[in-house]
Amino acid sequence: KPRARNCIPLNEPSHVRSLSPVSTNLPVMVYLFGGAFLLGASNDVEVFGESLYDGKEMADRGGVIVVTVNYRVGTLGFLSSGDERLPGNYGLWDQHAAISWVRRNIRAFGGNPDNITIFGQSAGAASVNFQMLSPYSKGLFRRAICQGGVALSPWALQKSPMVLTKKIARKVNCWQTEEDNMLACLKIVDPIKLTMAGKINLGSVLCSGPVMDLLQLAPVVDGDFIPDDPGKLFHNAAQFDYLAGVNSMDGHIFAGIDVPSINNMKETTTADQVKGLLTGLTKEKGDAAISSAFDVYSVHWGLAPDPAIVKKTVADIETDFLFLVPTQIALQLHANNTRSAVTLLIHYCRRPAGAVWVRSEQNLYTDPGVPAPLRLHDRLLDQLRPHRLQKAEMRS
Repeated sequence: KPRARNCIPLNEPSHVRSLSPVSTNLPVMVYLFGGAFLLGASNDVEVFGESLYDGKEMADRGGVIVVTVNYRVGTLGFLSSGDERLPGNYGLWDQHAAISWVRRNIRAFGGNPDNITIFGQSAGAASVNFQMLSPYSKGLFRRAICQGGVALSPWALQKSPMVLTKKIARKVNCWQTEEDNMLACLKIVDPIKLTMAGKINLGSVLCSGPVMDLLQLAPVVDGDFIPDDPGKLFHNAAQFDYLAGVNSMDGHIFAGIDVPSINNMKETTTADQVKGLLTGLTKEKGDAAISSAFDVYSVHWGLAPDPAIVKKTVADIETDFLFLVPTQIALQLHANNTRSAVTLLIHYCRRPAGAVWVRSEQNLYTDPGVPAPLRLHDRLLDQLRPHRLQKAEMRS
């Protein structure tokens, strides 16, 4: 059906159990899709023969109502000047509007408006965290689940929005030197052209830095929906129960792009390649950070390191930097700020397809053969326990 240009579609809640009479007061789960804030949709798609966003099975098995929502991504969702002229965070506002609609109307679909959980994956997970931190979310939902991403992830916040906006402006022929005129030009650019201007060019970065540097369109501190640095806003999240999860190989896709040799059985991954990756990831902290990080991650190698262990280290570095450590910090901050809500961490161990050097059946917290950096994380988790952080682990 034709839709108004200002309409963001929301998929109808799914609950497929045949119950009589019609169910009422069911728990509600609202899903926010991932896609690096650059792409994606909540509409169901098929991946390797399996449904990606079909909420029906979850609704049927769990006895819940599942709602999937759309929100603006890319330039239309997150382009910003860093101030009130082009504040950005439009995608976050879309999510907020959808959650608010669910809160107001879900009772008519058999749901309980006082028992809403929002959950998401990757950029959707970071979005969930941003929704928790916003002062506009007070009383809007009850629980939150982040699956592979938080607002503290280094790819989740754009700290120099005007620099990026000027780059986008040049791509759509808005060459005005005066910022107000440039922004006025951007606002009348064809939306398709503006969207395409936000595409990432892998070739332009692969030789100059980690792929993470490509992920530039993201939420910003706008002084309104996100009024301050996310790390300073966890008092707003104290009311919500919070579950965050990380896969042990969440960084593998990034690692395979940054250091392609890890996925090539005929190639060896060298210590210099590992140092090069650390250089790109820690450039803001200086040379001392590179040396320190390399020492931590190579301490278990020995004098003649197993090539498979070196490759696994690359994935560990990306997973730690992009997902695990930010998630641990977010959970710590939540635990520090809440008195009654529950804080939980799930660390899920899995084997990516084609990565023969990955051990899938492994206790990451107690196995003495686990690389030292992961055992360091276990000690951090031990410190979190007194703050009501309960550790759960799922193993495949």
